[in-house]
This record gives sequence, C-alpha cells and structure tokens, in this order.
Amino acid sequence: MKLRGASTPALRSFLSAAAALAVVVLLTASTNAQVVIELRSTARVAHDERLTLAHIAELTGPDAARWATVEIDAHEPGSASGRAGKTSWVRIGVDRVREAVAEQPDVHWGRILIRGSTCDVARLSPTDHPPDPAPATPDPAAPVTQARHGPTLRMYALERLATLTGAAPADLRVEFAEQDDDLLSTPTAGRVVQMHPVGKSERAAMSVRVYEGDRIVRDGTFRCRVSVRREALVVAVPIGRGELVNLDNTSVEPRWMGPFDPVADPARSIGLSARARLRPGQVVTPGDVEPAIAARKGDLVNVDCVAGSIVLRRTMRAVETVRDGEVVTLQSLAGKSTARARMNGPGRAVMLADTPADRAAPSPDIRVITPSVAAIAEHSPVSPPTDRAELAPDPDPARFADLESTITTDKNTSARVGGVMVERRPGVSPGRRSARYAELANRPVEQASRGK
Repeated sequence: MKLRGASTPALRSFLSAAAALAVVVLLTASTNAQVVIELRSTARVAHDERLTLAHIAELTGPDAARWATVEIDAHEPGSASGRAGKTSWVRIGVDRVREAVAEQPDVHWGRILIRGSTCDVARLSPTDHPPDPAPATPDPAAPVTQARHGPTLRMYALERLATLTGAAPADLRVEFAEQDDDLLSTPTAGRVVQMHPVGKSERAAMSVRVYEGDRIVRDGTFRCRVSVRREALVVAVPIGRGELVNLDNTSVEPRWMGPFDPVADPARSIGLSARARLRPGQVVTPGDVEPAIAARKGDLVNVDCVAGSIVLRRTMRAVETVRDGEVVTLQSLAGKSTARARMNGPGRAVMLADTPADRAAPSPDIRVITPSVAAIAEHSPVSPPTDRAELAPDPDPARFADLESTITTDKNTSARVGGVMVERRPGVSPGRRSARYAELANRPVEQASRGK
C-alpha cells in the first residue's frame, strides 16, 4: 500500500503530460488543415460576371472549393464597365478580401492564410467576348483567323500601354474607337504580337501585326484615347509672380491627364517661386516654377567654408542676384577680395576649400594641367611680359603654406589654383611678375580663356 500510494503522484504527472501532448497534436493537425488564399497580380473577368476569390487568387487546402465561390465587391465609382470600347480596372486589396471572408459563416481565422497585397482586375467590355466559333469546315486556303477563347488584342494593348506610360493598370484609362472592335477582338493565344505606337499624343495610334507561325494573320492600326491618373499640384488661391509655392496656396490632388502632359513633382515644387501669375485650379507644370531668389545684389550672405573636417564661417556680400542652388560671386566686407560659393537657401552659401563650388560644371574652354609651378609657367603665355599674377586672399590663410614663383600671363588669361583665382594686373614691370600660390601640390590648376 505504501508503494502504491507513492506512485500515485507520478502517475498523475504522466497523465497530465500525455493530455498536453494530445492537445498539441490536435492543434497541429488543425493548423495543417488550413486553406491558403494567395492573391494573383492581375485578373480579367467579363463585364457581367461576378468576381469571386477563384478569379483573383490561387486557393489550396481542404476547404479551397468552399472559399473559391466567395464573391468580392469589385464596384468602383466612375468605372466604365459595360460600355462599348472601354475596359475598366479596379484594384482589389487584401483588406477587401478579408472583409469578404469575414462575412462568411463559421470563419476560423486560425485555419485561413491570406498571402499577397493587391490584385488588379480588368472588367472587360462586351466587345472583348470572343465571337461565335467559325464554321466547322473552313476553307484550308483562307487565313487562320477564326475566334478562340482566351486573350485578345484589346487585352494585349492595355498591358502594352501600361508599360509605355509607366502607370499601374488601376491608374490607366483607355478608350478605344468602335470601328476598331473587329481588330481588337483578334485572339492572341499561341501567336506573336508586334505592337508599337505611331507618334505621341493623347489620341494615340498603335500599329499592330499578329503572327501565327510563318504567317501574318492580322495587320492594322487602331486609335485610342489614353489618360493617366497622377498626383498633381493644383493652385488653390491666386499666386503672384515671384511668390513661393507652398501647401497653403496649393493642394495635391489626383488628376486624369494625358500620358505626355507635363506635370510638376509636388514634392520638388514646394518652396519654389512662381515664374508668372498662377490661377486657382491650374495644374502646376515644371515651367511654372523656378528656384527662389536666395540673395540679391548687396545682401549679406553667411558663408560656410568647408576644408576637410574643418568648417569656417564668415559673412560676405553678394555682388549679384542669385537663386537657390546657383553659384554666386561674393565679396569680403573688409576688402575687395572675392570668392565663389553655392547658395543653400536664403542668405546662406557653402564653399569648398579643396574643390571650388563652381568647378562642378566646368566651362568647355577650361583645361586642367598638372599642379606644379613648372606646369603653370609652361602652359601660360609668355607675352606681354609686363603682367603680374596676384593671389586673392584665401578664407583661411593660416591653413596654407605660401609659395613664391615667377609666372607670366597673357592679358586675356586667368589661372585658378585650387580655390584661388590668379588674374592679370596691367602696368607692372617684369621684375615684379611674381605670384603667391596656396598649397600647389596635389591641387589641379584650371586655365580659362577670357575675352575671346
């Protein structure tokens, strides 16, 4: 009895573990008996056909047949399904699929797995239905053009136009001409299609040729009106010339436009200034805006001089009116020395001590020579001998070592060493033809021709 009583707790522990294991096995079996709904990227249905999960998704699992008949709401306001010559597109997202599944009775989400994000569905117009089959005894010598079930030229044209415009199927609207219905109903299954646009306009013309083996079964041209839905910047209130474009006087709205209509990027247009007066309701184009004026002639500009990891800040005066992003000539407040820097917002500029800001796009008449005193003398003209090259003060003179050298420059020539411009000074004797250069080693020299 003592042994029997001692074994009772161990027996109870064993039975509890066995029960837990059975529950895990049952849960695993239940999980394995799930249905997988994987959305397709695109689907096509007839204009009067109900849209179901079987159209837009691949279903696998024991209950796949049950979920295949679940109807999906594919209504989209403004769609043109059912009209001759027009195919409408609608995008079905995973949220709409979940809503349709949730409306069914006895839904066990632990047994349902939904994959994918969206499916673009084309609801075909009545003209996309294949016509009646050809007679049973066709003429062997006639071209093989009898109707077939499957894709048509109209479907191929929609995909081709989406590729040409770079628009998603849901953002593309195509209206075909009724006189082209016969051509667009040509089957394409098992055939090679060559299609390319003729010209660029909203009313596009497409040349098409269909091959079956070594025979051309269809050849022609059709026209269609193409519209693309884009995010556009629309003027909300009148904007005067020179005023800044911002979210207070504009709004971002979706607009149906021609595929080649110019439209400004809303993200890049905010903060620019209007070239001319803009009216309410007007869609902003790239030609309507320009960079805002960052400094006017005589304005003080805060300049950051970047030399490696060192940044020096000084205040200089603009000698010209400049817009944001452009290179401006600045003059020191104490003397007449000048420097070039790129504007980075109103009243702010940045100068690179190692690489001049205006060297990003060199003039075609500039050539780069080896950075040495001998090379400067070799590539510099030798007449007239009464000119002198001088060094403009550097923003950070203490950082550079001076080097004396003799150089002669032509009256129409200037040389740039690093960030320093060396110019001719007339009326100086040959004995004073000297120049001070900052850190010549490893610094390219630009020689630019002036006055030619």
